[in-house]
Amino acid sequence: MLVRSLVCFFAVSVAWAEIADATVEQTGVHRYHIAFRMGPADARVSIFASHSPDQPEDAKPITATSDSAADIHLHGWTGRAYFHLKTADGQTRAVSIRRLPLEGQNNFRDLGGYRWGRLYRSR
Repeated sequence: MLVRSLVCFFAVSVAWAEIADATVEQTGVHRYHIAFRMGPADARVSIFASHSPDQPEDAKPITATSDSAADIHLHGWTGRAYFHLKTADGQTRAVSIRRLPLEGQNNFRDLGGYRWGRLYRSR
């Protein structure tokens, strides 16, 4: 009985994939580097691109990988890119770049905050 319980527990724990520590860095014009941790390590992740953090716009992923990183080129993309990482069991994680490209911008001190594509002005 104990052996059967252990086997069932092991099968369930292997089937569950978890995405953790996902980051996106813009490496060039329309080029991004996505890094993340997976558990278990050999799980496959599908990567979707979107203009919205809420859900992917296309049912077809731009790539799929078993590695813990991927380099993405979104040729001709306009606006901010959000990436949706999806495991085979349906777990989804949305990520985007965290550093805003503000080189050469005036009066940055007037900006109060930033969250998921929205800019908040300080009072």
